[in-house]
Amino acid sequence: MDSAPVTDLSQMVDGAVVESREHRATKAPVKFGTFSSAAEIESALNGNGDIPAYGMRTNKFLAKAKPASKVGRSRKPATASQKRQANAGKKQTVLKTQESKLAEDSSEENVEPDGKRTKSSHSASHGDTQEQVVFTPPASSSVGKQIKSLPSPNDNSLENDTASKKRPLETKTSTRPEPFAEPLVWADGRQALCETLPNYRAYQSGAYTSQGLAHGFLLSFDSADRSHMDEETVITRAGGNCERDASGNMRQVRAHSMSDANVQSFNRSMEIGYSLLMIVGKDNRQCPSQPPHEYNVMEYFQITDIWYEKNNEQVCIKYRLEKIDLHSKSWWAKAGTPLPPTAAERDYSIKAHKQRCLECGKTSKQILDQGWTCLRADCRKFWKMPSGRHPNKGAVYNADFLKERTQWKGGNPPFAIPPDAEDIIEELDATPPYSLGDWKGFICPKCGRCNSRSEWIFWKCDSEVCDFTRPTTKFVLSPRAVSLGQAQYSGHATPLDSYTDAIKLRRYTFGNWLVHEYTLCDGNTIHHLMANKYVNREPGGPDDIFKALQEGDGCGLVRGEMTAKTS
Repeated sequence: MDSAPVTDLSQMVDGAVVESREHRATKAPVKFGTFSSAAEIESALNGNGDIPAYGMRTNKFLAKAKPASKVGRSRKPATASQKRQANAGKKQTVLKTQESKLAEDSSEENVEPDGKRTKSSHSASHGDTQEQVVFTPPASSSVGKQIKSLPSPNDNSLENDTASKKRPLETKTSTRPEPFAEPLVWADGRQALCETLPNYRAYQSGAYTSQGLAHGFLLSFDSADRSHMDEETVITRAGGNCERDASGNMRQVRAHSMSDANVQSFNRSMEIGYSLLMIVGKDNRQCPSQPPHEYNVMEYFQITDIWYEKNNEQVCIKYRLEKIDLHSKSWWAKAGTPLPPTAAERDYSIKAHKQRCLECGKTSKQILDQGWTCLRADCRKFWKMPSGRHPNKGAVYNADFLKERTQWKGGNPPFAIPPDAEDIIEELDATPPYSLGDWKGFICPKCGRCNSRSEWIFWKCDSEVCDFTRPTTKFVLSPRAVSLGQAQYSGHATPLDSYTDAIKLRRYTFGNWLVHEYTLCDGNTIHHLMANKYVNREPGGPDDIFKALQEGDGCGLVRGEMTAKTS
């Protein structure tokens, strides 16, 4: 049987053609229109109204009218004046070189003696100039090699005339000191962070472990006793076994164990000398300065010690980590602090005192300033000093334990953070369309922000002070290319629905459509309309929609932002 023609491409999404009882009886030509309410649907099914072509977007089969020539969620383009106003309020970030110790601002792009990249303090907005800001990463293995130039984001004459989904600048004030420099990689959201960094994909936990190794660690809220962070070392507790107290703080309520999977991953990483990427959140209380962004990538660290102690009267596992690159100044150090010791000045001989427990025979470091304690949780003398007393609640770590430094012998970290700007551009251009990498995030080669893939036809940095864009590579796939070899129905479709006996089914056909009408309680009905290849191939039909979604701006589709619930 011939199917009815389709009249409006903009109305076709995931609905279908239904036939009224009157039309089925008279075989009269079917009229097409748009459902805007449940009442109109019921009226049409009773033969008293126009029936739309397939294509209203439905919510539990209640139709909603769609704007003309739009499919999916779209954005209103920003005007030129709006762009200028937005650019006029951009935040200027100035990084000082290590030699001047933040004594002067630079009006040009600066490259420090050790290769550290710095931002320019020029006030011209990106929207009004064509100046290319080139970041030069340090030459160390953790941040890639020096580059010569940055390919223009406008190589393919891309115009970004859509309103940006950019976050407002942070206006919250902090009493903590400013950091020594800006982080080279950062993110404003957890989704962008996890979709961008290959070694941190933990949406709801601090530690990211995989294949028996610890790859990344986010330090956000940490209310454990004696948590510590300075320019080169971090001491923090293992995750898990915590609940919020009456004040909203996370408190440990159950004992940790070395048999925990995450702890075993940290142990293995320490044993084989595997580097760990550290990230600090803006609300971390131990950071010596105020982190400038929601999530700030620190550097690669090595795990030097794992031990038991007491936290909130619970057995707690603690990690001590050291920064691998001890020769460069940490960006999270307080502004104005001196540079780190040179390789010749560095003293690796400082070590914490070790002592053997007379009860269990195991050796433990003296980690507390008050004195030595056994750090074996299965020992009767655990967390007791030789006098038999427990350490005071306000006990602090021993100075020698904090000053220990370990020469890194584990080789280069697996990924450069940040990658070379040229490598980022090359990777974006070479990403196969519709592949897994095509919807992953990217590190902006201009400002270092981690960005989720949001736009259909280009990569875009969502930073408030950056205008980086890059066109994506696209080609049009045929419907058969994504059918996974499944045969197309030439007759009526085979129904694959499952339902209970309490639901009444009425089955009928309308042209090339097979319709299942399910009657639920209180007269509520669901209509499942199943097409075949002749319906799909109609002008303006599903095949044409599939093609239109791949061409141009993808009918205005935009990938939404996901909010991760974190504890």
